[in-house]
Amino acid sequence: MTSKEKKLMLLSGSKPKWSVVFNGTSTAIDAGTEASVDDLHDGAMTIEAWASINAPNEAAIYIASKAGEGAGWSLLYGYNWFTCNIYCATTNATLSVFLEADGKYHHYAITFDDAGDRKVRLFVDGSLIGTSDAGVGAVVSDAAYSLYLGTFRNLAYFLGGSFGWCRISNSIRYTADFTPPLRFAYPAVDANTVRLFKMNEGKGTAIIDYSANAQNATLANGTWVKE
Repeated sequence: MTSKEKKLMLLSGSKPKWSVVFNGTSTAIDAGTEASVDDLHDGAMTIEAWASINAPNEAAIYIASKAGEGAGWSLLYGYNWFTCNIYCATTNATLSVFLEADGKYHHYAITFDDAGDRKVRLFVDGSLIGTSDAGVGAVVSDAAYSLYLGTFRNLAYFLGGSFGWCRISNSIRYTADFTPPLRFAYPAVDANTVRLFKMNEGKGTAIIDYSANAQNATLANGTWVKE
């Protein structure tokens, strides 16, 4: 950005808008493990993000996960299917929805309530497009595993695409069709926000957590893009 562009932004009161580009082979955001984000699926949870997905039909990639083998939860995309798994002792709550990756930004939101009907729901751009069968048996703890964006616990199955922002909540944010928070008008932090990554740093490897928990994440091999 030139000094003239910076001056114009200051005069207009606007700020540069950033996103993180994932290269599909090694980019990952490691958000660690900590009490406020551990075992969210043992209560109510909403995982939401503005993201783009660039994936060939024969690719399996993880969008977000806090999971081990048969433990925790994961969101993945592959073979034109968007899949969410909530791992349970007897039968997982698994949602699989046919969804073509168009490489454009969309607002994705997943909800699950262990004390409710124990079904996963997927909203895309504010529209409910899929509901799973109910999970059976106690959820399997994810406390031993880190939260990742763009990959899985063993650093495999990497996302090709971009993240605008990501919010994780210990509540059900959406129960019916809704108008999503805007991509560059970041949602407010409230008592149910356990992580809010705005992805607006524009440089470096630290991804700031704007929630009250202040648990920053670490970016590896990503590219910052101003939009």
